[in-house]
Amino acid sequence: MRVFPSRREFLRKLDNKNNSFCIKIDDIEDHTGGLNNWIEEKLNRVGLEPELVNRILIVCAEIEANIINHAYPDEKAGKEKTMEVCLSFSKGGVEIRFIDKGTHFDPLSIENKPETNFEQGGRGLPIIKKIPDKISYKRIDDSKNELSLYFFNKD
Repeated sequence: MRVFPSRREFLRKLDNKNNSFCIKIDDIEDHTGGLNNWIEEKLNRVGLEPELVNRILIVCAEIEANIINHAYPDEKAGKEKTMEVCLSFSKGGVEIRFIDKGTHFDPLSIENKPETNFEQGGRGLPIIKKIPDKISYKRIDDSKNELSLYFFNKD
């Protein structure tokens, strides 16, 4: 099943447009949502199939929830609690980067729980790891987490 528009159509939509978009949420404690709507609008702009858009939105919602609920524990009180999301579109596909200034956390280093052993929570990381074609993590200047998701154009 083809989830990207044809290569010609995809490239035509990228012509003469800004192919990268970023949004910064300055205080995630006061964040009232809307991030997935922003991401969806950008994904639809390049004509991705609805099935792929929905898969991407599921992953993005999980990552957003993890950052809001876990990146800034109480000992980080007073620290700027921000989140930045950047989308980049190219001939090869879509890259989505989540950047926060929270506690060092590499989701790729965490082993998935067996599917029958979920307590309260614990389902998000397997979803985050499984849906993208590629995922990478890096710690920047020992002060920021950057999680990058890649969805490749398979045409």
